[in-house]
Amino acid sequence: MADASPKFLEVVKAFAEEIEIEETVVSGRLAKLVKTNDKGLTRLADPDIVSDADILEAFKGVEGVLTADLKAAIKAHLRAKKEEKKAEAPLTTATTAGLSFSGQAVTPVTAFQIPEVDDGQSFLQALSVSKTLGVDKVTIRAALEAYYANVRGMSHVPEKMAELIEEFADTLEESVSDRFMEVLEFVTERKYAAVIGIKTRYITSERKRKFLDRLLKLPKEVHNFHLVLSAWNTQLTANRAANPLGGLQGVNPYPQPEEVVGAAESLVAFLKHAFAGFGVMVSKAMGYEGMKIRELTERPDMPALIGKPNRELMLKALGITLNNADVRQEKNIAKYVIYVATEVPTNLPGGQEGSALEALYNLGQLILPWMQTGMMLSSSSDVVSGIGGGNKRREAGSERNTNGGFLDEEQVAPSRRNGGKPLYG
Repeated sequence: MADASPKFLEVVKAFAEEIEIEETVVSGRLAKLVKTNDKGLTRLADPDIVSDADILEAFKGVEGVLTADLKAAIKAHLRAKKEEKKAEAPLTTATTAGLSFSGQAVTPVTAFQIPEVDDGQSFLQALSVSKTLGVDKVTIRAALEAYYANVRGMSHVPEKMAELIEEFADTLEESVSDRFMEVLEFVTERKYAAVIGIKTRYITSERKRKFLDRLLKLPKEVHNFHLVLSAWNTQLTANRAANPLGGLQGVNPYPQPEEVVGAAESLVAFLKHAFAGFGVMVSKAMGYEGMKIRELTERPDMPALIGKPNRELMLKALGITLNNADVRQEKNIAKYVIYVATEVPTNLPGGQEGSALEALYNLGQLILPWMQTGMMLSSSSDVVSGIGGGNKRREAGSERNTNGGFLDEEQVAPSRRNGGKPLYG
């Protein structure tokens, strides 16, 4: 690009070499996200401004680009400068407001990172090797995928897509394509055994609905935990305000985590109840199904098969809305719930308990609207409850009580009698 800065072109060259495609293709795709100057390069380096998902979306459809190579290139050539900044050596002597604390090692303020969760092909791979009927991170991730698909009304997508493909073929007076047969086969045969070791006959509509009904209370249960974590964070803020120089003096401002751990155990108890019976098998099957449905909607050739010029109009025709903000929200929900359920009760990092909980609080603030309403960003006007061959739309709250849009507390009271112990381990 003629107007690109030298630094930008230098990064483009390294990026192109990493993923083995032409530099012009890389610069063109990145130019969809930022200006091709030093300021644009700075914005690419910040995942809070341009996320990995945004970059992956920009390169969607580029022939020969593998997701793993693309992620490696993002990490090595777009995030490198930010990581170097984090790795700066800590100070050993500090002077603040005229007061010197020489000789006292200063603990640097480091931002704890809540671990990322498996997504896309990495999630399907993890699902295919997870043969346990116990509850683990993969199972919870699968349950969340099932939850997303249900709330967004994506469970009806294969049936609707097959219908639209057939209708469009009729209008053109042409026979249906091989892709139509793939979609039709997905509609008629949910095959789980070959991939995740679960026989299809066990995954009945009744068991799906029972499992999803139990998950209806998930946002409120997560919100109950976050209220306790928020109280902990309020105390942390007060501690820091009372002793602004405490960090320089080696004073630990973090409150004790016992109450937060107890609240996490209550969420664990709720999840144990949700996964009771066939819950683990159903969650894995529905998680697999939900991810495969997403793959269908992301195939670049699908819009043309139903007579639409792009993916956005195709999704609209299918009755769903899903954009990059929605995807980020779903990922944040998964990161938050999985960390609370699997790490907070028994596995907070030694010496970093406080910073981990502070990072968790900050992450929770990003998904607070979901906790409070139980609905996703693009589902603010209606809630979808659809399983298998159909879906049912209803006005938000029409079948809910006035308790913040959630079901009665009594309906999940039994879950708190399950002991509140970790899901596994």
